[in-house]
Amino acid sequence: MRVEGTYTFPGAIDRVFRTLTNPDALARAIPGCERFIQFGPASDDGQTAYEMRLRLGQRRQPYVITAQVAAARQPNYLRLELRGYGPSGAITGDGSLDLVEQDSHTVVAYRLTFSGPDLPEGSDMATRSASFMARAACAHLADEIYAEAESEPAWLSDAELAVAKSRRMKLRAPAGAPTWTERAVWMSAGLALGLGAIALTVAVARRLGDREDFVR
Repeated sequence: MRVEGTYTFPGAIDRVFRTLTNPDALARAIPGCERFIQFGPASDDGQTAYEMRLRLGQRRQPYVITAQVAAARQPNYLRLELRGYGPSGAITGDGSLDLVEQDSHTVVAYRLTFSGPDLPEGSDMATRSASFMARAACAHLADEIYAEAESEPAWLSDAELAVAKSRRMKLRAPAGAPTWTERAVWMSAGLALGLGAIALTVAVARRLGDREDFVR
């Protein structure tokens, strides 16, 4: 399964890079993440090891993933190697993040590839779900960058703050707000209900039309 896309973050590239490699920020941002820890400081060659525990799917199945992240061209490029286990067996993957600073924001291009028995190849539904999770995580990280900039305005220029504000990002979710995974479930349920209502309306209209033709 392959997931790729781009996301524009507010702020300079150094700030965005720090957030993308911050285990606490990633734990808050990744949907279904219960734990995200870093194993010691980065090595001399820029390698950092992480472990994350996720609960995904309708049954909240557990997944444990270790990630080796290499920052050979800091802060412009990150390389990832993923290994772990899900309910049905081993999961492997790799990926990369390319960061490009443009004026007062940073564009991140991400590419992730996963394989495993729980990740069927060529499944459009699985790919869409993974893409939604990736963008949800990016949006949450962008919120954190914006919130940090608001609390420490000296870190960003006036132009950078203006760009961030123009994106109308929320600062933080209020207490008791649904998680990203729960929001995805509710969005899917709302879409299903909406399609069902449309189908019901069409069926009723057709039935009424048939009755009028019969009366005539």
